[in-house]
Amino acid sequence: MQSGNSWDAGLSQLSFPVTAEKMLFAAGKVTVNSMAGVYGKLTAGALGVSNNIGGLTTNWHSGMLDGASSVISQNRGAGKYRRTERLFYWLFVIPVIREIRRMSERYEAAGTADGQYFE
Repeated sequence: MQSGNSWDAGLSQLSFPVTAEKMLFAAGKVTVNSMAGVYGKLTAGALGVSNNIGGLTTNWHSGMLDGASSVISQNRGAGKYRRTERLFYWLFVIPVIREIRRMSERYEAAGTADGQYFE
């Protein structure tokens, strides 16, 4: 194990984006939960149920991000920045394409694809 400031500084640079993302996500959840608490315990409980149901659709993406964070950190540490940018791009594009497809399927199932609800 190396000792010295360069090793510590490199590790801090690699872990900062992951740590910042986790902290901001947690802060957002705390903020939303505290805002729901203003409306009473029942509303806060409903938000908890809603978060659990919403997790069914977002857990796959969280898993992708958790797995990709170590790959991105390894590539950044190796100086392979182009590879890091490509991975980041696909982590953005795949969910967007998936959601557009899912939204179009929902509109078709609801009968809105032919515009009957927009007249």
